[in-house]
Amino acid sequence: MKKVLWVSQHQLDNEAIEELKKEVNDEIEVISKNVVFDSDGKTALHNLLKLVTEVDAQILGGVFPAQLWIKLVNNSAMLKNSELERFFVVISVPAEAKDGKRIFKFDHIEIINLKDTI
Repeated sequence: MKKVLWVSQHQLDNEAIEELKKEVNDEIEVISKNVVFDSDGKTALHNLLKLVTEVDAQILGGVFPAQLWIKLVNNSAMLKNSELERFFVVISVPAEAKDGKRIFKFDHIEIINLKDTI
């Protein structure tokens, strides 16, 4: 079984969980955390990696702010040297609005195998 850290204010869709299980060819335990990230990207990255270690996650996914994305991309070697095996994002597409609220529905996941070359 693989531990998945999902960082978002929204829960991971059941469809996404099923697709992730297929992709990793294993059962998964999803640990959801709603995190307010520091506005400083370096601090945000440090706190995210600390959380990964605290929950002993092998797979990381979530919805991240721009200041964290740039640090994730620029420090991809740090991710590769961590205990993480994979990093994923959920791709959602707009659905018909309900009660004036914009709605998104799950489409697919994109996974980066951190043990491969980035």
